[in-house]
Amino acid sequence: PVILTGIRIVLVQNIGLATIAALIGGGGFGVFVFQGVGQTAMDLVLLGAVPTVALAFAAAIILDAVIEMTSTKRREAQPA
Repeated sequence: PVILTGIRIVLVQNIGLATIAALIGGGGFGVFVFQGVGQTAMDLVLLGAVPTVALAFAAAIILDAVIEMTSTKRREAQPA
C-alpha cells in the first residue's frame, strides 16, 4: 500500500506538471491555460484547468480504490 500511495502522489503531480509543459511547447491542456492568461480570457483558463483537475481527481480516486482493495486483501490473508 505504501508504494501504491507513492505512485498515486507522483501520478497526480505529473498530471499537474503536464499542464506546465505548454511553456516549452509540450501542448496539452496547458495551451488553453496560458493562452487564457495571456488574453485575460477566463473561459480559456477554465477550458484547460477544469479537465486537468478532473483528470487528476479521477486518477487519485481510482488509485485510492486500488490501494483500498489491496490493503483489505492483505488484512484478510493475515491470521487473527
